Formats: sequence, structure tokens, C-alpha cells
Amino acid sequence: MNIVHVAPPFLALDENLQYGGIERIINMLRYKQQQLDIPTFVLAPSDSTVAGLIPTVPSIGIDEIYAPLTGQDKVRQSKWAILNHVVKVIEYARSSNEEKKLFHVHDDYLLPFLPQILGKPYLFSAYNHYPDFWQTEEHPDVAKDVRNIVAVSEAHKRNLESHGFSIHAVVYNGIEPKDFPFSDQKDNFLLSLGVIAPHKGQKLAVEIAQESAQNLIIAGNIGDNAYFDKFIKPYVTFDLSTESDKLAAYNSLTQKQGIIYVGSVNDTQKKPLFKKAKAFLMPTLCEDPCPAVPIESLVCGTPVIALANGSLPEMIVDGKTGFLCQDITQMVQSLSFLPHLNPSDCRADVEKRFSLDKMARDYLKLYQELITSP
Repeated sequence: MNIVHVAPPFLALDENLQYGGIERIINMLRYKQQQLDIPTFVLAPSDSTVAGLIPTVPSIGIDEIYAPLTGQDKVRQSKWAILNHVVKVIEYARSSNEEKKLFHVHDDYLLPFLPQILGKPYLFSAYNHYPDFWQTEEHPDVAKDVRNIVAVSEAHKRNLESHGFSIHAVVYNGIEPKDFPFSDQKDNFLLSLGVIAPHKGQKLAVEIAQESAQNLIIAGNIGDNAYFDKFIKPYVTFDLSTESDKLAAYNSLTQKQGIIYVGSVNDTQKKPLFKKAKAFLMPTLCEDPCPAVPIESLVCGTPVIALANGSLPEMIVDGKTGFLCQDITQMVQSLSFLPHLNPSDCRADVEKRFSLDKMARDYLKLYQELITSP
């Protein structure tokens, strides 16, 4: 059985990827499948540097996703690159005659083409929540025709099915536990990490910290400047965003009381924060399908206190690996129960349910099922 992963055209794949959730999953699956001696290839941007690369187009960048494009020329250039990527994927699929080849598609732009044009066994992993996905109200044929869709949580499955999609299976996103440090000795701060925007609820995290008189480290890119300027910046006691070692900069403060903003963080910078925080706050207001940050926090032994939205009730074992709350009053109250939680339980639950090995095995079962079906 040969597996061909189809990546989005936005970011190049490399062994030391610091950004890109979908790209990380492709990298991890490719690595694990190669360990299992499964021939694995990747249709991905031509500037990728991974083994088994089948190049499409140079990586486009993430402006198309995260920043409003200005200027018609730039819009057309981006759309042309996306279409060219789709064409190259279809051309490869049509020219590929090997038996027992399965396409694992991770690119939303290919969704409408899968049944009629790809012409090979395929599996499509959906990662986005519905507002960022194909809208069946505008594109009803997409939901009618596409099969073999994998959701990343039961909440995600229910949400997509409520809009007419047929979901074949659920496979949770996973991480490699050994890549994350563990500690049961915590420092005296709460942590909030994610793009700073209204739907992520950093405003509520600030309120929780203030009401409970706790130190709060906020990390993340500023996705909404107006939101940051109104609800976060006025309450920041220390701005450490220019420091490279975020935890060391925090520890060097003689007075740590208040809200500490450390800016965006890469893998090297965020792991010590996860490891030493006494709790990770997730007052998320959106229906997040399967966010990585609570898994990364738990595997470091840090419990998660969250609003019970989206997939979070599936990811957090209430009263054991964190607390699921209905409002910020409950989130504040739950802080007093943190001493009753065992950091080892947090890591053990990730190793059991959200590990790379578990994700890879679950996908392998689906591959075998689809490749042998008539």
C-alpha cells in the first residue's frame, strides 16, 4: 500500500516546521508511516524539503488565510497559485497507475474535485470548524458527493453532519509525547497561548486572573489589533515580547504580579511555559474542532481550565486533567481545586488518547479499509 499525502499549498514542509497545524500533522504521519515501512509520498509546495516530495507550486504563504489581501493583483496571483496547485495534484492522480495507492487529502481546496476527478481511493481529513469550511448553503453538491471525510472530534463530526456532510470516521489529532517536557513542579502563573482574537477569549483570561489575583502569561500572535489594544494592552503589567527566552525573562522579573505579555512563541519558547504553568486557561468562545494547545499543555503535566465549548469536553477529563466550566465564575472557582489534580494523570491521558502513535494507527486502519473496499 502506497500513501500519498496531499498538503495545502500555503507552507513548505520541512523537518523543523515551527508553524502550521495541518503541515505538522502531515509531517508526523509521514514520519510514523515511514517507520512502519509504508511507502509514503507528499504532494506539497515545491520548496518543501521532506523525503518523498512530489512538488506542486512554490509555497504561497499564509496571507490568504490569516490576513486580508489588498490589491487585485495580489488576489489574482494567490488564486492562480492555488488553482495551479490543484491542477498539478489532479494531473499526478490521473497519471498514477500503481495499484493499492491511497490519497490522504489534507487540502480543503481539493474537496469539490475528489469524487469525479481524483479517480483513486481517497481519505479527506477536515480540520476547520464549519464557518471556515465549504458552506453547504452555497455549495450543496459538495456535501452530496464527497465521501470518506474524517472529522477530528465527535463535536466536529456532529457540527459537519448538521450541515449535510457525511462523516466516515473520527480521528483525533495527535502529538509525539516524548517531544514535550514534563514537570510536576509548577511556577506561580497561569498561561494563555493562542492567536489573540475575540473568539479565543483572552479578554476573559485577563478577567479570571484579575478576579483571582493570579499572575497570567499571555502568549500569541496578535490576530486582531483593535481587540488587543482595547482588552489586553491596557492591563499588561510587563511586555516581554522582544525577549527570546520567555520563561527566563519572566523569572528575571523582581515583581511578577499582574498580566505579562510575551508575544508570539515558537516550539522552543512555548514548551517551558507549558511545563511550568500551574494551569492553562481556555475561555474559548468558538466551537474549536480539536485544538493542539490543550493537548500540548496536558502532556507537559499542566491541567486545562476551559469553557465547555466545541471538542474540549472530549479532551479534558473533568476533575482529573482539568476542569470544564460554564462561565468564568466557575473557572475562577476551579483554581482552588488545582492542588487535587495529579500532573502525571494529565500526561498519561495524552499518551493514551492523543499520541502520534494512536493517530497513526487509527489512520492506518482506515487506509486498509478503503484500499480493500470494492
